[in-house]
Amino acid sequence: MVGMALGEARGTPFSGLSSENIRAQGGIPLQIADPKEFQLKEQAVRIQRGVYEDDTQGALCVSDTLLREGRVNPESLRMRFMELAQPVPGHLFGSWRRPHRNMRVSVRRMMEGKPLPECAMPSAGMGAAARGVPIGIMIQDDEDLVRACIGATSLTHSDPRAIAATVAVAGLVRAAMGSSVDDLDADDAFEDVLEIVRLAEARISEARGGAKVPENCLLSTAIDAIADQFDKPLGQVFAGIVERSNACAARKITSVSGGFATAAIPALMHMLLTDFDNFADGLDGVLAEGGGTDNFGAIAGAFLGALHGEPSIPRQWLMHLPSIPELELRGAALAGAKGAMLTPILILEAQITRPVKSEIKKTASKRFRGKLGYRQRMQAKSARRKRLGQHMPGPGQHFEDEGPRRPPPRGPYPDGPRGGPPRDW
Repeated sequence: MVGMALGEARGTPFSGLSSENIRAQGGIPLQIADPKEFQLKEQAVRIQRGVYEDDTQGALCVSDTLLREGRVNPESLRMRFMELAQPVPGHLFGSWRRPHRNMRVSVRRMMEGKPLPECAMPSAGMGAAARGVPIGIMIQDDEDLVRACIGATSLTHSDPRAIAATVAVAGLVRAAMGSSVDDLDADDAFEDVLEIVRLAEARISEARGGAKVPENCLLSTAIDAIADQFDKPLGQVFAGIVERSNACAARKITSVSGGFATAAIPALMHMLLTDFDNFADGLDGVLAEGGGTDNFGAIAGAFLGALHGEPSIPRQWLMHLPSIPELELRGAALAGAKGAMLTPILILEAQITRPVKSEIKKTASKRFRGKLGYRQRMQAKSARRKRLGQHMPGPGQHFEDEGPRRPPPRGPYPDGPRGGPPRDW
């Protein structure tokens, strides 16, 4: 759990950047990056340096549900999501930190009381994939694991490929939990993940009355396509993944790290199962691909952390990471430890999430104003009029050397051009 949180925190400053942009700015730094050095100012103020965000928060909600009930109860998980979205002064979306659009829309629908099937978005993205991490730590049985992943993902993502992506992540973490860096067999791990993803696709099809996704659009097909490519150059493998993904994507896919499940999961599996000897090198190798580095970092950090253990994580990377004891307790409890006293998720996250509303107002530039900038201008205009009105005659009043004036239609300067002072002043 610590590896997942750290991976997301380390990857967030590079979110949305291409691999070329990251290399042009010197690559992944040795320390946790300062968002201000890589992101636009308007984006950087929303990022808390060294702090995990919505992917890990969603996984923590799943972990609490698992520890309370021993399974993923969609209604209980819905309550956890809604708790974090409760209004908090100065926060943009409750205690959630930079939630993606699908998450925001789904949680708002939950808070409106809509049935769970109507809350999910028809997305094949990776936004829910990290929820497979606590499931992979706790559940060993294939059927139970698939059932838990379906319940954890279907609240916000209804596309079978998004659900299968969560299953794949759970399978990777489960394989790492049962091995060490010296005895992990990459081929066996690959086959286990492929088998469990096929099982998940079959169960999803059964639950939906036999509806089937075209063969070339299945996640299992995309994973199977790289089975014999682990000895080929990374660029060649990624080009093939992108080409196959474009055959079933609603929009053009240009990168494996763009967040589309049938491109992201095969690429992650290839990178993680070929470079897992060192936590730091493996994680930074994934982040160097750019794109959705927050999501990729969370998954890679969880896999490498489960494989190597927390002592393998560089100490300087943990300096800014909050709630490490709580993350350790949850990870140990999921792995079978007893007697852990856990802080409620709302209290844990509310004290971490930094109020950012005032900071965004201060730094909103003309280019990125939007509605927030419009409100700023109106408030400043109103305040300026009030200040001037303190020193000017009110409606119906007049100066000592002038006669009565008509009440001004608006503003303190009725006779001036565009509400300004008269020209003869």
